[in-house]
Amino acid sequence: SFHSGLDMRASIKTEVLTIFAGKVEKVTKTYGGGNTIWIDHGNGIKSVYMHLYSTGVSEGQMVKQYDVIALSGNTGANTTGPH
Repeated sequence: SFHSGLDMRASIKTEVLTIFAGKVEKVTKTYGGGNTIWIDHGNGIKSVYMHLYSTGVSEGQMVKQYDVIALSGNTGANTTGPH
């Protein structure tokens, strides 16, 4: 179904890079989103990375732009394929 996110197709276990520098706010697993990372970039800007095969960061960790934070996957209930 429609959502306001951007799905980027990728093979399972493709490196996922953060779009901007920031602080890892939450690393969790949810029913719909599977393995998920939330990053706070400041100034009200946050990014969320869902359906991950695995995560490579911890809550509270500072990341730089383009750091590898996870591997892409197909986890969670609301997905139609690896991305």
